Amino acid sequence: MSSSAATESATESPRAAADSVFVPSTQPSAGAGTVLLVVVSALLVFGGFYVMSISFSFEPVVATWVFILGLMMDVVGFWLPFGLISGLDRR
Repeated sequence: MSSSAATESATESPRAAADSVFVPSTQPSAGAGTVLLVVVSALLVFGGFYVMSISFSFEPVVATWVFILGLMMDVVGFWLPFGLISGLDRR
């Protein structure tokens, strides 16, 4: 490859990259329902982390059930965007 061809491709790469940023997407944008589900899932995940952390301040039997509740909140919180929403997008 000659040096002039390398110089041309190096000078056109940033311009081509900048132009590709503003190309309209062929996929539809996310709807309000999708955004709401993502917000709810984030609240479930972080709420589950909080519930799991406070479970250590209870008696051992109660702490086990509170920890399991927090774990289930995390499972549902991760399932919403990665299982439900991605499954609906494939339809």
